[in-house]
Amino acid sequence: MLDIEKALRLQNARLSALHEVAMGLTSTLNLGDVLQRVAEMAQTLSDSAHAHIFLYDDARDELLLAASHWSTGQRSIPIQPRQGGITHLVARSGEPEFIDNTADHPSYAQMPSQIQPGALACLPLLNGKRVVGTLNLGYWEAHSFDDATRQFLDMMARQATLAIETARSHAEALKRAQLEHELQVAREFQASLMPGELPRVEGWDFGVLWQPAHTVSGDFYDFLNIENESLQGFLIADISDKGMPAALFTALARSTLRASITTACCPADWMTHANRVLWRDTVNGMFVTLCYAQIEPGCGEMIYVNAGHNPPLWFRRADQSFTPLTRTGIALGVDEERSFQQRVIRLEPGEFVLFYTDGVIEAANSHGEELGLDCLRRFLLDNQTASASGMMDALRKSLNTFMGIESQFDDMTALIVKRVE
Repeated sequence: MLDIEKALRLQNARLSALHEVAMGLTSTLNLGDVLQRVAEMAQTLSDSAHAHIFLYDDARDELLLAASHWSTGQRSIPIQPRQGGITHLVARSGEPEFIDNTADHPSYAQMPSQIQPGALACLPLLNGKRVVGTLNLGYWEAHSFDDATRQFLDMMARQATLAIETARSHAEALKRAQLEHELQVAREFQASLMPGELPRVEGWDFGVLWQPAHTVSGDFYDFLNIENESLQGFLIADISDKGMPAALFTALARSTLRASITTACCPADWMTHANRVLWRDTVNGMFVTLCYAQIEPGCGEMIYVNAGHNPPLWFRRADQSFTPLTRTGIALGVDEERSFQQRVIRLEPGEFVLFYTDGVIEAANSHGEELGLDCLRRFLLDNQTASASGMMDALRKSLNTFMGIESQFDDMTALIVKRVE
């Protein structure tokens, strides 16, 4: 009868302890604090000499010490688990190991006695079938792990895993929220770099479309007033990468291009100078395609340099045709020694040039079909009498209608310059 009562009291004590573990571990969501509390509670409730938690990276098959706690007695610095040792065995197999007396176990035959535990319980921290770590409990003397003790320690490891994974999920959620905040700040900064208003030039009309695929964009456009000359400059550009790297390179490219305008006498020389600067500053093989142009408002003359960009479409009113403004050089940042050519066209009243990035013609619908150049030309013919801004608004609606429920894959940017009658 006494043995039964003793067993019941022990069982009730352990259930109460597990409840305390659950309450104690869920009182914080800080991962470091949770790991340390797990180690402290595990050492206290198991009456072990020391407890250690190792987190497991299964991709690298590596164990990292995350937390430790010792009793008030003798302390020892925990050693890094050996590749062929008990801890690695448990991490790989997901099965617990209980060693009542390490002196009789072959894994400890070569270990110095001063750091060798008398007994060891090593339990996997399992999230489903995935091992996220191990809980190691060491005793200085030999210790017997009966079935009830093993069951208790297993339940304690399960509680610990739940707390650790909850704290991890919380930490990941905080990181995602922080990243989303940083991306939003980056988007607002990038948007602030775009011109706040369209140029007002007598006899000319301008319109733009800028629709990033994600929070930040690798496309940009700009309008520039050429000092001491009655010229209006503008450009459209596409960075080779996406996401935050592209957004950062966008700011570099924009500032470099603006600075280069003051260093040379003509657009071709500007591009040559900007290319050299960007080639020196570029990282990870990034580059930028762009098309720069400037107009002489009075005579309708347009000078352009196409640095590896999609050829803009020049609408010819007389025969209702389109002439592509082909490339006059390669992308900026690829070859330091490359030079660029410039070409001249003359727009008649009612004619326009559409500059665009590849995201416009490569916009795809749910069937995987791309918009393509032919569809873009038909759109321009159908809307040729609209204002420049009206054409861009219609193009945005047409693109979104064409894509339907399909997610936008690439940034879409377009700029139209129209000579009005």
